[in-house]
Amino acid sequence: AVSLDTFTRAPELTLPSSNLRTKYPITFSYNLPELPATDTAKIKIGSVTLLLPTAQGSASFGANLLSDPAPSSGGKIQSTIGTPLADGTYNVTLEYKDSLGNDLQTVVSYDVVVDSVTERPTLSSPTGSQVYKAPITFTYSLPETSEANSVKLVFREDETTLLTLTLAPAQGTSF
Repeated sequence: AVSLDTFTRAPELTLPSSNLRTKYPITFSYNLPELPATDTAKIKIGSVTLLLPTAQGSASFGANLLSDPAPSSGGKIQSTIGTPLADGTYNVTLEYKDSLGNDLQTVVSYDVVVDSVTERPTLSSPTGSQVYKAPITFTYSLPETSEANSVKLVFREDETTLLTLTLAPAQGTSF
């Protein structure tokens, strides 16, 4: 029997999915339903292109993108890194041509947010080098939404922690 293959079957990109918020290492999970042509299987995110192993099937790996990504089960993931990928919102594209050289197929995960750096909080009051008497009002702002139980107010004297208060998550508040 003769079979005619005139197109590349669509790849699947399951991670990162559209509208996902992630940090380093970024987990990539994909499926190539056909054997890819050499050097055509790629994941692109921002200015970074990851050249994937020439293998059919599914794979997952974590990549720091600030250094060489981890090897996958199918071989070494190669990266064309010019500058580190900055925090921000990206579209992630998976593309490949089948081993017969049929047209390139792509799939895109839209609006993937890479957020690996915690922005610095601001304590507006009380200010340092002043003496206060009770009650003291603390005013602070957080430039981004915090994770549960991660906002702490720490009282120290000479590098010794005297008291730690865990605050309710918020983007900016006072108490």
